[in-house]
Amino acid sequence: MTEPSLPVYEWDDPEKYELLAWVKASDRRVDVLTTLSEAPKNTNDFADEWGVELETVRYHLKQLQHGGPEGEYPALVQVLTPEREQYRLYGATKIGIELVEFL
Repeated sequence: MTEPSLPVYEWDDPEKYELLAWVKASDRRVDVLTTLSEAPKNTNDFADEWGVELETVRYHLKQLQHGGPEGEYPALVQVLTPEREQYRLYGATKIGIELVEFL
C-alpha cells in the first residue's frame, strides 16, 4: 500500500503561509477576498449581504488593503475608483487573487 502524497504548492516562501493563516483567521477576510476575486464590490454590497454597519465593512477592507493591522503583509485589496469619495469600488490585488486558490 502506498503512502498518500503530500500536496505540492507553488509557494517556496514561508511568509505566504503566514499571510494565508492571517486571512483564514477571519471568516470576513476570507469572504471579502473570495468575493472581490470574482468581481468588484463596494462597501454597501458587503453591508447588505452581511447585515452589518458600513464601519464593520470598512474595517475589514482597510485591514486587507493595508496588509494587516501593522502593514506586515502585502495588500490584498485595492480601491479601483480612488477618485470617488462615495461608493468606491474595491477589487482584489494580484496577490489576493492568487491567495484565493488556497482558501
